[in-house]
Amino acid sequence: MAQSWLHRANQDYTNTVVSNIYSYHNGTAPSSAYQYGEEEFIAKQMEELKDYDTKRSSLVIALFLFSLWMIINNYSVVARRNRETEQELGATKELAGRDPLTGVKSKLAFTEREKEMDAAIEEGRADHFAVVVCDLNGVKRINDTKGHKAGDEYIRSASVLICNSFKRSPVFRIGGDEFVVILKGYDYEQRTAILEALDRQVEENIRTKQVIVSTGLADYRPGQDRKLKAVFERADVLMYKRKRKLKEMGAVSRE
Repeated sequence: MAQSWLHRANQDYTNTVVSNIYSYHNGTAPSSAYQYGEEEFIAKQMEELKDYDTKRSSLVIALFLFSLWMIINNYSVVARRNRETEQELGATKELAGRDPLTGVKSKLAFTEREKEMDAAIEEGRADHFAVVVCDLNGVKRINDTKGHKAGDEYIRSASVLICNSFKRSPVFRIGGDEFVVILKGYDYEQRTAILEALDRQVEENIRTKQVIVSTGLADYRPGQDRKLKAVFERADVLMYKRKRKLKEMGAVSRE
């Protein structure tokens, strides 16, 4: 655009110079022009044309550099705003992915993980894993008799117990007193021993009237399970069996 403007401006000034020279020859130029000889007058006109061209070129370069600066500056502003937006979205997603009471992963995070794992199962690239369903005994009674603050503390204590047992696996709180753990790697390989240790601790907690967590564990069956939900449901059934057993041992029920 600037180059086009420069071309038009130069053409206009060139026409002016040609007109001045033509007027000089016709004798219609201003009287001041005739103080120069013909060659000197023409040389002066050409020099002015050259100076004009130089000045116009400098102006165009300046305009170009200014435009370039504006583009770069605007790009920097847009890029910065995009980074800030991405950071805000990331922070919001991180916040939404965390349970505010316990700090473990939220139900939303579990839903996203479930979708990812369902896709991996469907595409035949799912690794071996297991699901542990955890349900807390007696939360409702604590809320009713001691208040929700005590109930929240009970839930936090249960969360700590679960996380300390399955240290290398993601723990999700999917309901008021419900947690899910997805076991992979070391925790998957040692799942039986880890769960037995947790169960022993829970049984000791019945005696000392500490937090009680009912658990059920189920393994993923390649070629048979089409969804994570199928593994979850088997673990859920085992969790309720464990809850009944703990109740028989003296644990307070949900009611």
